[in-house]
Amino acid sequence: MGKRIRIGSFVAKALGLSRRRAGDLLKKCPRKFRINGRTFDGDLSFKVDPEGDIVEFEGRRLRLPGHRYVIFFKPAGVVTSVRDRFNRTVMDLLPGELSRLKPVGRLDKDSRGLLLLTDDGEIVHPLLHPRYGVVKEYLVKVKGKVSEEELEEVRRGMDLGDFRSMPCYAEAVEVGLEYSRIRLRMREGKKRQIRRMFARLGHPVVDLLRTGFGPLRLGGLKEGKWRYLSPEEVSALKKAVNKR
Repeated sequence: MGKRIRIGSFVAKALGLSRRRAGDLLKKCPRKFRINGRTFDGDLSFKVDPEGDIVEFEGRRLRLPGHRYVIFFKPAGVVTSVRDRFNRTVMDLLPGELSRLKPVGRLDKDSRGLLLLTDDGEIVHPLLHPRYGVVKEYLVKVKGKVSEEELEEVRRGMDLGDFRSMPCYAEAVEVGLEYSRIRLRMREGKKRQIRRMFARLGHPVVDLLRTGFGPLRLGGLKEGKWRYLSPEEVSALKKAVNKR
């Protein structure tokens, strides 16, 4: 048996209506609805199991639409927000068919890379909370030559004043006198955390690219482009947070 939801919420989602319009329809035309073979009695507090109960409207069975999951390669200079009065947002770069999706977490305006968007509200919290251990992977270009001692400080966790960063994976991909490239794998992602970590070490971030989010990877996706997740990716994402 699945999670039970109010009949009004179920009808709204199944018919693509607002909750108010769905409630009005259920109150004014209850006999048009049948639940498990019985005519609906007009009780709007009634809850149904979307997976187990059979809800019909005018003889047609209603089903909830499936959730949608999208990977977007966010460019720099775009804010991770549904709307913003002063800046271009990720939603400005996506087609209208995706307007109801919400970004999962954030990438700051100057950062780029993998951004997940979905209308599956139940999966958002476990994907973002460190307790669930979903790892985000980044490729960070910083100024200067990063030493092994500095990397070890990043790995152990750093005192940033208002909080201490959690231990993480950090390896040098390229080390030069002018610039270094570092690969990070982290379970947390506080506001501008990576930039603050390297700034504290004296290595300002030049470019910050998120390449992975849990089991998801950018792959060959081009900057500014998007795609739907494959069924296999959706299953892997749910498995990562033990959501079935």
